[in-house]
Amino acid sequence: FGHSNDKIIVFYAIRCCLGLFCALCESLFYTGILYRFGKRVSLFTLIFLLISNGMFMASTSYLPSTLSMYGVLIAFGAWFLEKPRFAITGGVFAVLLGWPFVGVLFIPLALDIVFRYKFFQVILWGIFSLALFLIPSVLIDYYYYHKWVISVWNLVFYNVFDSTKGSTLYGVEPWTFYFLNAFLNFNFIFVLSLLGLPLLLVFKKWTRHLNHLSVIQILLYSSPLYMWLSFMLYLPHKEERFLFIIYPLICLMGAVSIVIILDVVRMILSAMQSTRKRGFFRRLAIIIGTLFVLLVFFLSVSRMMSITLYYSAPLHVYSHLSKNELKHQTNTPINICVGKEWYRFPSSYFLPDSNHNLAFLRSDFRGLLPKRYNETWDVPSGMNDDNKEEMDRYVREEECDYLVDLDFEGQGEPHYCCGGSDVKWKKVYSWPFLDARRSNVLF
Repeated sequence: FGHSNDKIIVFYAIRCCLGLFCALCESLFYTGILYRFGKRVSLFTLIFLLISNGMFMASTSYLPSTLSMYGVLIAFGAWFLEKPRFAITGGVFAVLLGWPFVGVLFIPLALDIVFRYKFFQVILWGIFSLALFLIPSVLIDYYYYHKWVISVWNLVFYNVFDSTKGSTLYGVEPWTFYFLNAFLNFNFIFVLSLLGLPLLLVFKKWTRHLNHLSVIQILLYSSPLYMWLSFMLYLPHKEERFLFIIYPLICLMGAVSIVIILDVVRMILSAMQSTRKRGFFRRLAIIIGTLFVLLVFFLSVSRMMSITLYYSAPLHVYSHLSKNELKHQTNTPINICVGKEWYRFPSSYFLPDSNHNLAFLRSDFRGLLPKRYNETWDVPSGMNDDNKEEMDRYVREEECDYLVDLDFEGQGEPHYCCGGSDVKWKKVYSWPFLDARRSNVLF
């Protein structure tokens, strides 16, 4: 691309394509729910998929867990439609092209398909799906790495079988981490999703929309959400993106819960009054459901707005830098430096060309930072898989042409442009960013 703006357009175009593909996957998921659970549950699920902040964020993220979420939408939608071939293909897609640990989520699906269909036929479908995704993956990896590798196996081996490595090298979080993040992204939908299985087991006979499901079906369809959440809670290393995989299931089980609650409320109120007033209580249940959807909608929109207003500074700053200060072509290397804010660099799409380098100033972070490479098959020097700091990553402040940093009062890191009369840098552009340490946890 000849201009920096072209690369930024590509950055957003990729997100648009991911969003479109996610919408197609969601349509299959919705169709499966309509077939298996009925109109009421499918309607609430669709509404929750559309308005939840979690799906808003996850659907266009360029992450392996997002690809796995697409696979979950495909596999579960096909499973509900009783199309086992597509369900197996969607599951293999999620495991091989997304994140291999998502296989835990498909255990109930696999058991159901194995017991309901011919075992040999299921094995053939699995082998075909495995070859469909694994062979191209290995060939593409060989083209870029110049050696035969199975990336999925490398990931599993590093995190599971190598006792000296693993995800704990990259930080640990308390068990409350996922509950807080899930509530921020789904508010009361998440609370209802956790109640889905017990409500189904207790009130199945009294809900006219779900009484067609057997106990076995209830356990099979509900258990993946609890299995994945339990698995993630067990692991010390926690990240918000690890929950992307069950976001569609949170919407489904939240919809199941609200339908059961409305049916039970309507039944109780109707039993307390004469039959002539049953139409009134049916309308009352509809009003309660509508008010709940509106509450979820406003909470979700407020969360989307807060993320957009308070956390979008990196996109604004790097866009401005690329379109203005870096817009002129040059053959001289230009260093754009970051310190403690290295992890908020959005993408190399925001740097015009190879003459513009992302460089690092040393901060309080003591882990392994990225390093520029020339060819995909050449491993740069100073690499390790222990997350240990490598000093060859850093440049001196005098070598920086531009510096992108976040400045808060009382921070322990240097104040590069807002610290008083001794600062060396001139502020060219800024954008407000929320100081999470001094804000309410809900922000």
